[in-house]
Amino acid sequence: MTSRGQGIFARIMANIASRFNKEHRPGYLVGKDLFGNHFFEVPADPSRGIRNPRRWFKTTDPDAWDRSLAPEWEAWLRYRRDTVPTEEEVRRNMVTSQVRKEKAKVIKERFQGTKETPQQPDTKYNRYPEYQETPGGGVKHDANINEEWNKK
Repeated sequence: MTSRGQGIFARIMANIASRFNKEHRPGYLVGKDLFGNHFFEVPADPSRGIRNPRRWFKTTDPDAWDRSLAPEWEAWLRYRRDTVPTEEEVRRNMVTSQVRKEKAKVIKERFQGTKETPQQPDTKYNRYPEYQETPGGGVKHDANINEEWNKK
């Protein structure tokens, strides 16, 4: 027994239970997003055996797990970025995304109902008539090629 009165097995089990109990996790609030989600982090501490920081979030409504996160916060949660996103950065990217969606809608409406497609840029690759340009688009067969192939 240790000096605290707990056995080593009891301490190990308490440690394991505390890992799964997310309500009582120690962590620092690092930010909030525009939807009211709170983001937490326990920084890395190699002396305690924590090599990487631990990150998680709490939603305002625990039953709303289908709500999407801002891409900046999701990148931070998945360790794709080290710095916490700022509110200004998130707002700027949301405006940019909205502008792109509006432009895509205009383009889609412009070409809706017509066989015309948006002009594709010229490629630097050669085109060969004996090969398909699109999958399932059909191949132009040459009778001479087929005869030569069958002779082999």
